[in-house]
Amino acid sequence: MLNLFNQSSVAGDDLLERYTWQSRVLLVFTPNRDHPGFIAQQKFLDASAAGLKDRDLVVLQLLPGHSVTIDGKPSPAISADSFYRDFSIDPASFKVLLIGKDGTLKLTRTSAVNAKTLFDLIDSMPMRQLEMKTRGTP
Repeated sequence: MLNLFNQSSVAGDDLLERYTWQSRVLLVFTPNRDHPGFIAQQKFLDASAAGLKDRDLVVLQLLPGHSVTIDGKPSPAISADSFYRDFSIDPASFKVLLIGKDGTLKLTRTSAVNAKTLFDLIDSMPMRQLEMKTRGTP
């Protein structure tokens, strides 16, 4: 599979490479904060904070013309626009991408992904299976 971490811009590349082999990354692209997909995605994520943490999942919110928000905290030094450009995302669309710890794309959706779907996918991954054995997580 294609390693997506090598496709982003310098600031984005540094950011995504920081997570390689450490965290899974959920990229949430939205044209605005009022988009129904974004609102639904936030609700799913807010209700599943413990599951996100257990699965080493970092959430990046990307809004055209703004800085990247990482796990709810703005990161002013990193522009979301570079992610739109480098991942070929239309700024007028809503899209969710899941990148595995190995840097490969695991999921692409044009609508919000509920926690069960996201967690089932992650839990089926070999690396996650090993984590669950090692950590003693069911």
